[in-house]
Amino acid sequence: MPYAMGAGLLLATDTVTLPFLQKALGGSTTRDVSRSVSYLGTPVVYMGTPLALYAFGGSHEKQAAAKMANALITSGILTQLVKMAAGRRRPNQSNGIGHFEGPGSDFESFPSGHTSAAFAMATVLSSEYPRYKVPLFVLATAVAASRVFQNKHFPSDVVVGAGIGLLAGNQAVRGGPNLLGFRF
Repeated sequence: MPYAMGAGLLLATDTVTLPFLQKALGGSTTRDVSRSVSYLGTPVVYMGTPLALYAFGGSHEKQAAAKMANALITSGILTQLVKMAAGRRRPNQSNGIGHFEGPGSDFESFPSGHTSAAFAMATVLSSEYPRYKVPLFVLATAVAASRVFQNKHFPSDVVVGAGIGLLAGNQAVRGGPNLLGFRF
């Protein structure tokens, strides 16, 4: 019950926080920077990073790449399953009100896939390279913020996406299998 209340409160705050954030931080410079930062959550980056680590790295980098692939598969599956179940309209499709249409709709705002991938990668990489923990999580948070500034996601979309990424990353760091049952 407390989780449901917390989720309801988080979703209810979207109608207040989204306009506030976009007005307070939505200048042209922020929008330009957010478009660039958002790129860090795209498939090119989250598929290319583990591939490059594996192809060009030593044994430690290959292990990090395998953990990252594990985390990204898990976060990607969880994110897509929740997106399909929720069917939430994006802010730019809904006049700022995050309607949930449910299963069968074509809406995919909730949760943010860019954010879940960024946090999954940051969790694994910060475990393997602890001295970079702060910049890695700053970048992941910047990816999440960029999705809100670009009017692609509500704040609750990125909060839940970050949670999925953290869970998937921690599961991979502990060496557990991903949702497909693979252990890299």
